[in-house]
Amino acid sequence: MASHRFGAILFLFGSVASAFGANVLPYSQRTRAYSGFGTTVRGDNETIGMAGATVAIPNSVSSIETNPAGLTMTMGSVTAQLNSNEMKDRILTGSETKKVRSNQWGLTVTPGDWGYALAYYTPSFEGGDYVSSNTGRQAEYEISLKQLRFSVSRALLNKRLSLAASVEVNHAIRNLADEDHGATDLSYKLGAIYHLGGHYLLGASYSPPQEIGGSVVGSGTPDLPGYAQPIRSPMLLTVGAGWIPNRFFDVGFAVIAVGSTRDTALLRDQSVTVGEGFTLQPRLGASYVVAQYRILKVSLAGGTYYETSRIEGEPNRLHYTSALQVNPWFVNLGIGVDRATNYDNFFVSVGFDVVRLARTFDIIPPEPVPPPNTFWPPPLKRNSDGLPDGLTAGEPQRYKGPSAEDVKEIIENVPTNIEHKVKGLPPVRPSGKAPDADLPDSLPEAGAKSRVKSKSKSSAKAKAARAKAKPSPKAKPKKKKKPRASSSEE
Repeated sequence: MASHRFGAILFLFGSVASAFGANVLPYSQRTRAYSGFGTTVRGDNETIGMAGATVAIPNSVSSIETNPAGLTMTMGSVTAQLNSNEMKDRILTGSETKKVRSNQWGLTVTPGDWGYALAYYTPSFEGGDYVSSNTGRQAEYEISLKQLRFSVSRALLNKRLSLAASVEVNHAIRNLADEDHGATDLSYKLGAIYHLGGHYLLGASYSPPQEIGGSVVGSGTPDLPGYAQPIRSPMLLTVGAGWIPNRFFDVGFAVIAVGSTRDTALLRDQSVTVGEGFTLQPRLGASYVVAQYRILKVSLAGGTYYETSRIEGEPNRLHYTSALQVNPWFVNLGIGVDRATNYDNFFVSVGFDVVRLARTFDIIPPEPVPPPNTFWPPPLKRNSDGLPDGLTAGEPQRYKGPSAEDVKEIIENVPTNIEHKVKGLPPVRPSGKAPDADLPDSLPEAGAKSRVKSKSKSSAKAKAARAKAKPSPKAKPKKKKKPRASSSEE
């Protein structure tokens, strides 16, 4: 009789808790592993807006999570980034209020034919407030995977091929209230990008399956005995293609092949298995810089992807993604959305671009390519200006980016330039570089440039003709002599 009364009280408490966002766990003991892979897109504004179709055209810290080979093919010389997202996934969490959290930060440097990156990612997350079916106690649960990654990339075959490898330190978080059962293991990722010519690219990356942490006997007692189970990540093979005609537009397509993960299930209900079979996840997206001025940049991104469900009993979902980003000076202001059935990722981002911040305060040199100072630059016209050296090797460029030696000097000069800025002294620039004042305020179109050249040439010819016709100062008195005048009268 007492047990029935306890069950009724627990049911009543669970109903009230659910109303405030805390669900009762429908199992009393954990025996299955957790999944370490999320099928939805995560990252910065552009990556999410492009539906994650960036394996062949990664150009940010966020997008090289898929393929580190972008370091020496599609990335700039120095980049830094910090992102944080919260998504609503009712299928994953079983709740209208619980959020799926994702964080990223990183720094990349590409001196010449080598590229290096240090980055942090959150590949998977499940968690929130749940009520134990054993004790009726409400507590915070978290099952997540954190990843610290060091990547190295190398350009080969006259920069036609980029190969990369990453060493990953994966840390499993298995928290129940104040009880923490962390586990750490190493893994790797391989990546490659090949330039077909004409700025058309093929990309591929591979990550092996992995299991992090083991089953901890006695963990979770009395709320959820056996709570600390392994986190299993599937094999990932991603292939794709992309095109970057100029620095304003890019388009990409990718397919992710996801391997199976045996005996894994959701945190919210371990009877719901995850990743029992092999799946394919196709993605398509594009981005376009609609306006760029010296102190303002506006860009749009859009895409779609088909999320093949890895959760037992749940349907596949077609996602639509879009993003808008406005960059005044060194500030990043973004808004975007990833929508599908029972999934909402509406995000607003505010951040700072560390590299542009350093350029604004003369800590590092300004952009080597002046802005066009216009709306709607031609998206499909091929142009090498402003694109990474790995993508434009051997192509004519009006403006050249920093060399490997310049990048090294720029980094070495940072402490000195910070000191100079405080003291009001001019910045130190890499040796052999032209002064900043030599750069025009904006980049003229090719036609305008040729018209300027032709006008200057005709002006030069006219000046030469006038100089030839005009008598020298010595001959000027002779012009007034009478014999010259009588001769003209005749």
